[in-house]
Amino acid sequence: MSLTGDRRFGKTSVRHLVEDELRSRGCRVAAVSAQRQTLVDVVEAIIRELRKGLWARP
Repeated sequence: MSLTGDRRFGKTSVRHLVEDELRSRGCRVAAVSAQRQTLVDVVEAIIRELRKGLWARP
C-alpha cells in the first residue's frame, strides 16, 4: 500500500489503522518511509524490511 498526499491529511492515522487490521489477521507488515535521497534508496529500504520480516513472527 502506498499513501501519498500533503502534510496533515491523516495518512499516518490511516496507515496505523490498516497495519493494526492486517496484524490482527495474522499478516506481516513492513512500513518504510519514502523520504529518501533516491528511488534506489527507497527500494533498498523496502528490501531490508521485507528480509527482516521473512524470519519474524507476525
